[in-house]
Amino acid sequence: MGAIAHDTGGILIDYGWLRFLGSGHPKLPRTLPVWNDNRADGFYLVADDMAGGFFAVDGGAFGDEVGTVYFWSPDDLAWECLETGYSDLLNWALNEDLSNFYDGLRWNTWQIDIANLSGDQCMTFYPFF
Repeated sequence: MGAIAHDTGGILIDYGWLRFLGSGHPKLPRTLPVWNDNRADGFYLVADDMAGGFFAVDGGAFGDEVGTVYFWSPDDLAWECLETGYSDLLNWALNEDLSNFYDGLRWNTWQIDIANLSGDQCMTFYPFF
C-alpha cells in the first residue's frame, strides 16, 4: 500500500470502474490520506468503484480480522469480509475477471457510460440489474 500511496497518483482498473487510491492525479484527484480524514473510524478506505462500492482495510471496526479487506456493497448496503489483505486485493483486481464480482451491478453499455466520468465520480441507481 505504501508504494501505491507514495509512488502513484492511484490506479484505474477495468476502464476506470475500480479505483485504488494513491497520492492523487488529475484523473484521480482523491488521495489516500485525505480521503480517509474524518471519514473512517477503525478502518482505512483504499479503493472504490463506479457503482458506489468501497474497499477498506479493517483496523478493528469490523471484527477480529485486523488487516483484512472488507467491501461495502451498494446493492445490500453492508460491509462484507473478503478474507484477503490489501496486496492480494490489488493482485485480484489486476489479474482476475471482475465481471463475476460485479455481476448485477453492470449493464450492457457501462464502459461507454463511464468513459467521461472522472476518478472521483460514481453512478448510483436503483433497482440494480
